[in-house]
Formats: sequence, structure tokens, C-alpha cells
Amino acid sequence: MKTHSSCLKQMPSDNPAKKQSYTDFFKEIVSNKRYFDLIQAIIVVLDRNGKVLFINEFGQNLLGKIDNEILGKNWFETFLPEDIRKKVYSVFISLMKGESSNVEYYENPVLISDGSQRIIAWRNSLLRDNEGNPIATLSTGIDVTSQRNAEKQLIASKEKVEQYFDLMAHDIANMISPVMAYSEMLKFPTFDIPKSKKMQLIEKIYEQSRYISRLVLNLRRLEMQEREAVRERVEIDIRELVKEMIETLRKKHPDKTVRFSCIIPKNSRIKLRRKECIEITLENLLDNAIKFSNRQRVFIRFTAHKIMDGSKRYLWKLTIEDNGPGLPPDITALINKGVSMESYTRWHLISTLGFCAMLISLCGGNMCAESPIKNEPSGGTRFIIEIPAMT
Repeated sequence: MKTHSSCLKQMPSDNPAKKQSYTDFFKEIVSNKRYFDLIQAIIVVLDRNGKVLFINEFGQNLLGKIDNEILGKNWFETFLPEDIRKKVYSVFISLMKGESSNVEYYENPVLISDGSQRIIAWRNSLLRDNEGNPIATLSTGIDVTSQRNAEKQLIASKEKVEQYFDLMAHDIANMISPVMAYSEMLKFPTFDIPKSKKMQLIEKIYEQSRYISRLVLNLRRLEMQEREAVRERVEIDIRELVKEMIETLRKKHPDKTVRFSCIIPKNSRIKLRRKECIEITLENLLDNAIKFSNRQRVFIRFTAHKIMDGSKRYLWKLTIEDNGPGLPPDITALINKGVSMESYTRWHLISTLGFCAMLISLCGGNMCAESPIKNEPSGGTRFIIEIPAMT
């Protein structure tokens, strides 16, 4: 069985003085093992060939191995991913040559017994004998995997947030334009407007301003959700949520008659970690179905049911169908392919739809569109949303 003491046999024995120097050095490390084992960081000593002479208890636990499985093994061939072995070994050689200025601090992943990897931030030192000759390296490592993953998520979050604002810039500008027009009509006396009409304009300004405010606040919430881990699952009753939205939208569009059909199972509660994502998406899709319809009578059909995908994973499948003019083929194809900034600059109409698709992706789901609807004389559009069914 390999032990720390047996590692002395790996020391060079051609020179008795050097052998004694190595022995004294190694005995000093082993004698302090109990103190090294108290440190909540990896402490590993490698000889000039990269073989493990010493590793503390924390390092053994992190690697998921006992000392007998570690000592005497080549560190680079055994505990590093294959694609970085040469690069990290070159760092080790630089350290052994005394070129420590660039490699005193270094980060690299290590292999764990379960096949996973952990990112370790190392502080490296060169150990010398009494004559000043390099004999080994001593490295102290801190597990920074969670920190580095969080940093990557933050960068990705910032990129997504920038996309959100870019995609919505056109819509926000469109919403502000009528507010300014209504305000000018009320401000300047050249417009002879009846009192009843003025009240209608004020109500429109209020509703439009409220919608803009809510949109900006929701974007801010989404930014915060991207930056922070959302652990708690919030339960949503889809049946009640959709019914409330339809009633609100009927009041918002009094000039149109909205006929709404809802086919949802009684047990229609969906648990989500990002509640706002599904709420904003459904509200936008339902509002668009009414707002952009060229018909006086608008028909909307909403369905929800559970399905199982190819990975035997349960999903909620939500569909929204309308009898509107439908979407241009290019835009339908872009939604089904995925929204990019390039596609947004070519078709600003996709901005809201692209935004909704990204919201659904935050829930771990996807959104696609069918327009015109097959075997539907009136044409129309069908949006299909699939999100994981959490229990």
C-alpha cells in the first residue's frame, strides 16, 4: 500500500547528501500533516517528474480518492483532463526551472472520481534543498468552480438583457409616439376637442403609460432573475390566469368583439421558477391576437395539456390560435428557427415575438409558430409553447 513515507523511495539516491536533504524535507512535511489536514484547501506536493509526494485530507476528499490511490501517481496524467495536460505540464516545468513569476497563480480543472470536473485556483511555490536546487513544488488550491460558473452566467445574463432591450426598443418607441400625440392635442388650444373626447385621450395616455411602465419593470425583473438563482417554484393556475387576461384585454380593446374558447384540464396548475416569463408571454400573444386582427370579431382558442417528449420528460403544451391575418412566411420561419439580432434589424415586427421566445427559453422551454394554420379557412396563427412540467 502506498503511503506518504513510502514516497521517500522515489527520491534520487545517487548522492547521499542530497538523499538526506530530501529525507529531512519530506519528514518535515509529513510531521506537519495533521495541520495540513485542517486547512480547507488542497495541498499537494509534486516531485520533479510530476508525481504526487503528498496530498492533504481535503484534497483527497475533493478528488474522491484515498491517499493510496493518489500517492506516487503522475498528477498530470491521472488527475487532469486530457485536453489541458500538456499546457499545465508546461506550467509545471516553468515553475521547476525557477520561472515562477508567471505561474505562481494558475487556474485549471481537475478530474473527480465521479467523472466531473472542478476548477481549482492554485498558488504555487518551488521547494529547494539546502544547496538551493529545485526538488519539488508545493501547491495550495481553492475550489472556485461555483464562482467561475456564476461569472459565466452573469456574462450570459448581461448579453441576454442587452438583447431584451434592443428587441423592445422599437415597441417602446411606438408606444411613446401616441402618448406624445395625445398630449399635444390636449396641450395646444388650436384643437377644438369636446370634453368627452379629452377624457378618452387622457385615459389612453394613462393606459399607454401604465403599459410602458410595466414593460420596463418586467424587463428589470428579468434582468434580476438572470443574475440571481431562482430556487423557489411558484404555482400558476393557467385557467384563471388566461381568463383574467382576456377580460382585461376586452376592456383594452372595446372596439372589437372577442370570442374566447378555453380548453384546459381542471388540474391546470403549473409550477415555474420564472413566473413572470409565462405571464408576459401569454399577455403579449393574446394582446397581439386582438390588436393586429383585421376583423371586427376576433376568435381566440387557448388549450393546455401535458405531453411527454422523446426523453420521457413531461411538458406542458400551451397553444394560442387566432383568426387574424397571420404572419409573413419569413417571420414565421425566423420564430421557428430562433431569433437573432440580425433577424430583428430586418423585421421589427418580430421584436415582441422574439422577446416572448426568449422568455420561454428562460423557463427551459421553447416557442414556435404556425401561420397560416393548416386546414383553417380563415388562416390565422397558432403559437405553441412547451415548458417543463415541474412537480
